[in-house]
Amino acid sequence: MSQTRLIRDSAAHKVTTLELFFDLVFVYGISQVTAYLAYDHSTLGFARGLLLAALLWWAWVAYSWLGTSVRVDRGLVQTSMFVAMAAIMVLALLMPDFFSEGRGASVAMIAASAYVIVRMMQLALFYLAGREDPGIIGAVLRFSRTVVIAAVLLIGGAYLGGTWQLALVAVAVTIDVIGPFFARGEGWRLAPGHFAERHGLIVIIALGESIVAIGVGAAGLPIGAALLITAVLGVALACVIWVAYFDGASASLEGALEQRTGADQVRTARDVYSVMHFLLVAGLILIALAMKSALKSADYGWQEPLPGYAAFAVGLGLFQFLGGLWLMRRRAGVGTATAEPVVALAALLLIGIGTVVPAGLTITMAALLALTWRAVRAPT
Repeated sequence: MSQTRLIRDSAAHKVTTLELFFDLVFVYGISQVTAYLAYDHSTLGFARGLLLAALLWWAWVAYSWLGTSVRVDRGLVQTSMFVAMAAIMVLALLMPDFFSEGRGASVAMIAASAYVIVRMMQLALFYLAGREDPGIIGAVLRFSRTVVIAAVLLIGGAYLGGTWQLALVAVAVTIDVIGPFFARGEGWRLAPGHFAERHGLIVIIALGESIVAIGVGAAGLPIGAALLITAVLGVALACVIWVAYFDGASASLEGALEQRTGADQVRTARDVYSVMHFLLVAGLILIALAMKSALKSADYGWQEPLPGYAAFAVGLGLFQFLGGLWLMRRRAGVGTATAEPVVALAALLLIGIGTVVPAGLTITMAALLALTWRAVRAPT
């Protein structure tokens, strides 16, 4: 326990290998969300899938704040991180039946309990690490109120099932989102470089799901020219999305965070990284869903368009990603160009276009839109 202490030198604090290892369970969790959306791509299915993604996201966010304040690969915190990994794996494994009408009640209760364990452990570790810092203790106590309320709603929804479960999970996720705003950013510790790097890594993990989705979508299909070209176009789309985020945008956000201090810095980190980065991750999950479907469309030939749900996913996903980048840059005080939101909005046109033109052409247009956004983006 003596090693459970707050970081003193935030400038020297770097991402640890344990944090990278910790993220691996979220790789599987994100793939489970994509698989859920591919299985149930109704409107209700999309809503449930995004709620599952939100639960994963806020579990990850909780430990991104812990890791920026505490050295997580030492003593009790290290052991607790391992326990949290196991709990998140349980949640991810049970996601397909989380909203099930049949056997979902007991499964949902176990999954919800695993999530609650993850969140409560983070609060306990923060309290332990900050026991000599009144600011941290006050921040944890203020924040814990909304975490406990959300946890009760989640457990209650799992017990009730059906429509009640969907409604209560939605309310719980909403409370998770608004909870940090009640604390006004006071009392928390932050290592800006570490925090920005952690979020860059989770973007890579979500982007990697698009690459994995190409392989999953092609599994068992006969290899032909249409399939190979569509796969290459999918990789190209992933590459230009990487460029949109990592070629200047991420560095400018980190720089803006480093220029701030105190509660203003914490509030900026909360808004830009903890809240708005979910738009990027959710968008990448939707793009991965579209990529998986695009490979199956290519199996029917060059002219086969995307099914409606996949066209919706790629259009909305790219809009969320590009629009989210624009919103983050504005909130951070980084200069933006008028054309940035226009290009993001243009991505929504893919929802209609994608159902009438070949799947490969839709993916190409998505990549061109991402490149256009990068080209018109204000200099960083």
